Amino acid sequence: MIIRNTQYKSAAEDFVKPCPFCGEKLKWNDCKYKNGNGHEVHEMYFSHSRGDGCILGELEFPLGGFHLGVGDARPECGYYGEYAELWNRRAAE
Repeated sequence: MIIRNTQYKSAAEDFVKPCPFCGEKLKWNDCKYKNGNGHEVHEMYFSHSRGDGCILGELEFPLGGFHLGVGDARPECGYYGEYAELWNRRAAE
């Protein structure tokens, strides 16, 4: 069973800058589930939809689209990870 946490969704999506190529807002994903070995997995990442003429949507990624991992994120503290901060810095250039 997958449990989706939407508590920080709005704040997370407002924090990260939109795609610099097409302007699409990245979507926050936060879910927990048990894998085949019974271990709990907690995934948090930002995703970009496929298609719509954006280079990030057109590239073939293993998970079906561009995903920006959040690594050391602590959304309960308002910190969405080093990669999100790097994305924001790069998108601002």
